[in-house]
Amino acid sequence: MTLAHELGHGIHQVLSAKQGYLMADTPLTLAETASIFGEMLTFQSLLSKTQSKEERKIILAGKVSDMLNSIMRQISFSLFEHKFHDIRRDHELSTEEICDIWMETQKKPWTLC
Repeated sequence: MTLAHELGHGIHQVLSAKQGYLMADTPLTLAETASIFGEMLTFQSLLSKTQSKEERKIILAGKVSDMLNSIMRQISFSLFEHKFHDIRRDHELSTEEICDIWMETQKKPWTLC
């Protein structure tokens, strides 16, 4: 799945290369759409070739777990960016402050579960 995901990023970059270096970059949401598309094609192919119900349940449970983790990770990243920029408006942040914000925001979404 990871290889398929990263290959999706690679294919997207190759296809957008003719836009030129300054125009080929995309926001995270668009970049992730391309990579998740490749990942889902691989997932569907694996699932369709699965013979037993038990294996099918394991593959589906793993995909649900991956999807939930992806959502929580994106929430964590967003919380970090918001907090970082809110504090940055008041003063320049030290490396230690940035690390503290990172650690705080990476733990916080998981406590919501």
